[in-house]
Amino acid sequence: MNRRLTSVILTIILLAIPCVHALGQQDMPFDPAQLADLSQATLYMNLPVPDLPNSGTFVRTLTNPEKLAKLAKLLSEAEKMDHGSGCGFEKDIAFLVLRTKDGQDIRLSPAPDSCTVYQINGAYYYFMPKAYRGKPEHPDNRILYDLFDPKDPQVTESSDAAAEFARLLETVKAERLALSPIWGHPIINADVWDYVASSPHRHQTYEQLQAAFGTHMAFWPIEIKLLYALRKMNDVPADGTVPSLPYFRDMQADAALAMAQKELDACADIPKEVKARLKPDMNFTYTERDMTYTWHIMFRDPEDPSLAVLYSVMIDQETRQITESIGPNDGNG
Repeated sequence: MNRRLTSVILTIILLAIPCVHALGQQDMPFDPAQLADLSQATLYMNLPVPDLPNSGTFVRTLTNPEKLAKLAKLLSEAEKMDHGSGCGFEKDIAFLVLRTKDGQDIRLSPAPDSCTVYQINGAYYYFMPKAYRGKPEHPDNRILYDLFDPKDPQVTESSDAAAEFARLLETVKAERLALSPIWGHPIINADVWDYVASSPHRHQTYEQLQAAFGTHMAFWPIEIKLLYALRKMNDVPADGTVPSLPYFRDMQADAALAMAQKELDACADIPKEVKARLKPDMNFTYTERDMTYTWHIMFRDPEDPSLAVLYSVMIDQETRQITESIGPNDGNG
């Protein structure tokens, strides 16, 4: 394994420039129950595919109390999914702006295809009515879209839908770019972007993150390092190495640390009393060049002003094999 990865990771994780607040909405955790009582709903649609349901560009506002009650029941009884969705959300085709009766505006994205799923802040919710869940015969998401029938006198249709949709999309993109200047770059997988969008820490300042996770960024959880690194990343590094997160099937942080700890314990060049005070600096990265995911664990001395790395271990995620193990007498002191 090329040792250039070590310096790239160090560059990413040692950034220490305070961030700016993002422009996004809804910093509080979302609960579908927030949508149980609606006073208005506006559907923004831009589906330029002829002969499909809901095709076209339109903005329709629903004020029909009976239909709003049906919509509220659908959305508020939705079940949070424990995985992502391949239902076309990345296309930015459909948005719902919902006004609750307490005056709160909440924006979400319903699936533009037939999926009975909506997305909000990087999380996905299944809104199939409970009576049909798990059954072979069930409706599709026209149960939502049909509520915005333009023939209903209590559905108002915009006369300038294209411009209104474009303005909303500009807002959405600005919120994302405030979370990361490279938002949507394909080198970062969709699950990582979903994590960034759903993290309760996504808008916290550097000082707030320090207060929550400690003074030294090196010892922050990998999820928080990733948030901050992507926030400060204006472009992908030249060698195509970026921070990432392990999938649930991948080697997790505790297993990677246990493997690295065994390597450290076996090192005779570091006194036991020094080993006892070392703290792990955990990193998980993706390198586009060879399409590999790698764990890199650096054991740092917290009593050293520069947090010196006394031992470093790299593990290939796919093979679960150690590819590099460097101690103080191997050029990593």
